[in-house]
Amino acid sequence: MGAARVTFRPPLWATLLLLAACALFVTAGRWQLGRAEEKRALFAAYDNADSMAPRIGLLSSDDALRSRFQVLRVTGRYDPAHQVLLDNIVRDGKVGYEVLTPLIVAGGGAVLVNRGWLPAGADRSALPDIPVSGERREVTGRIDR
Repeated sequence: MGAARVTFRPPLWATLLLLAACALFVTAGRWQLGRAEEKRALFAAYDNADSMAPRIGLLSSDDALRSRFQVLRVTGRYDPAHQVLLDNIVRDGKVGYEVLTPLIVAGGGAVLVNRGWLPAGADRSALPDIPVSGERREVTGRIDR
């Protein structure tokens, strides 16, 4: 006597769920590949900006877009009254602030300078005092909007 053959037939809903999950994962993978290409283009633009001579003085908004990551050199005075601390920035597992200070350029106009990261103290309700003089200085950095 032969053994009875048992055939496995998954329910229709399980097959449809499997197909939907496969489509979702393929879409997510293609999105990741697109993001990787965007990152490669961003790094290439950053590297390409190194070969250009530094820009001097303020730029128009359109020029800033075209000159992204290029080196910019401006001369002016920091405006400590309008300094901003960008909170909840994590570096090496520690929470802190990015210090953003406007640099007022002679002849009008300003550029916002990221002066770096500062660790937060134990008492988050007391902001750190970050002195900056209003003396004239030259600042060099990368352009980004």
